[in-house]
Amino acid sequence: MTEADDELERIKREKMIQIMTEASENIPEGPVHVETVDQFKEYLEKYSKTPLVIDFWAPWCGPCRMLTPIYEKLAVQFKGKAIFLKINTEELGSIAQYFGISSIPLVVLIHENEVKENWLGLRPIEFYQRE
Repeated sequence: MTEADDELERIKREKMIQIMTEASENIPEGPVHVETVDQFKEYLEKYSKTPLVIDFWAPWCGPCRMLTPIYEKLAVQFKGKAIFLKINTEELGSIAQYFGISSIPLVVLIHENEVKENWLGLRPIEFYQRE
């Protein structure tokens, strides 16, 4: 390699570190409670390259409430690597309907605007950490 090649590689590395740092700084922390369909669409568009982990829940659902502390711990553990959203199916039924959700709690993983995984029911934190 020539000196110019070495310099080019150094610049590429620095730029990649800068891009990765900026990307992780722009990722919202903790579970975000989605309040509107437009807000959800915005997350899908703005963060299409970042995994979205979505908790579909309802206030009357006991297992959903039991999932909340697990979900919050996962959001801390994967901070900067994924965005964690919470969607109340009672308030945003149109989103639940779009995804064909008939049972909750349901956790859905979306990456590059494609559903990659979905997990129905209450699971221990270790289950999600493996996935």
